Amino acid sequence: MIRSRARAESVDALISPSLEQAREAVKRAVEAGCTCLIVAECKVRYRGRASSELGPGQRLVVLKQDGSVLVHRPFGHEPVNWQPPGSIMSTELVGSRLVVRAVRVKPHEELVVEVSRVDLVAWGRLVDESELAMHGSEEELR
Repeated sequence: MIRSRARAESVDALISPSLEQAREAVKRAVEAGCTCLIVAECKVRYRGRASSELGPGQRLVVLKQDGSVLVHRPFGHEPVNWQPPGSIMSTELVGSRLVVRAVRVKPHEELVVEVSRVDLVAWGRLVDESELAMHGSEEELR
């Protein structure tokens, strides 16, 4: 494991941590209200208004400060799975897996990311108070 600090006041990272080190880092990040990025070999399961299963693959998991969760594959811009803001997140070690769980209470939905290997965990309290100034639209470009 390599520990890196990009800017002392904003972002911390663990490179190739053990599953226990990753669990502790993710748990601390979520408890501190940080945004957390995880690059990992994982499977994903969703149960709620529908259901889905995604087999093993290397993915980017984003746990945001507002409780939203995004799971991205290494291609495309849309997340393959996601949970909305306000989700309740938890982590646990189950056998040889790190389990990251995001639960939405109403309507009940659960996203479970089952991690077998972690390549990177990075976290920090991000600040963004800017307003988006939109100029033009896709429809105008057509």
